[in-house]
Amino acid sequence: MKTVETGCFGITITAAENNTAAASIQSEMHDVALSSEHPFNISVDALEALILAQFCAGIDITTPAYLQSIETAYEAIGAQHDHDDNEEEDVIYIHKTRNIQANVTESITYKVRGEDWAEAMDDSGEDEEQALLTLQNRLDVERVEWQADVDECLAEYDCVVTVI
Repeated sequence: MKTVETGCFGITITAAENNTAAASIQSEMHDVALSSEHPFNISVDALEALILAQFCAGIDITTPAYLQSIETAYEAIGAQHDHDDNEEEDVIYIHKTRNIQANVTESITYKVRGEDWAEAMDDSGEDEEQALLTLQNRLDVERVEWQADVDECLAEYDCVVTVI
């Protein structure tokens, strides 16, 4: 197993030496005072999924520019949800952290300008996957829909439950 620590929000990715498809991610970005179903934490889940997908696609997630983009995205999530205003009285929060290995089907829809797609396809020799990666690296695509479904939970490691 190899571990990649980014030094940004505690983001750590663990992957098999020769199989990044079996990678998992952990971070300190979730707000433990909120439920896992709170929109802020759901948005953080999506950001983590994106980071993990980009790592699996071979993108170097440790570069300063990449880490700055993660910080910017995280700040935008915080501003979007303004989660500090959701204080409740007489509530006990229980935080559960699990490291899970699973088969996940991810479905993403992107929007891109036609001329940018045509140029990327020409540059990639008509390889659609490479064309999309090129456009993502240039930030010329906009994600308009994202869904991830856990098809099968393979194993659970290091389950910790804490009352906070």
